[in-house]
Amino acid sequence: MKNELTLSISGREINFKTGESLFSPSAPDRGTKAMLRHACITPDDRVLDLGCGWGYVSAYACAAGAARVDACDLDSRAAAAARENLERAGFKVRVIESDGLDAVEA
Repeated sequence: MKNELTLSISGREINFKTGESLFSPSAPDRGTKAMLRHACITPDDRVLDLGCGWGYVSAYACAAGAARVDACDLDSRAAAAARENLERAGFKVRVIESDGLDAVEA
């Protein structure tokens, strides 16, 4: 079963598709929202979204203007969902299937 969400990030409406097998499929979780309330992303920043799930944090970082965003998740379904969501939104993010930082290169 797929969930579809439209979320406002930096004044832009972004559509996300998630699935019941992914973490927090119906909305960003409270911890993520709390973290992003305190995030200060600048155009010089490089962001790694470790455990990217369906790509919400990566989209937030892109919308905030980060210079480079990389996303990784161990779950191939999560990486595929993030890749699809971010591409559909027009964001350039390197999405990697990785167990932690194992496959992530600088």
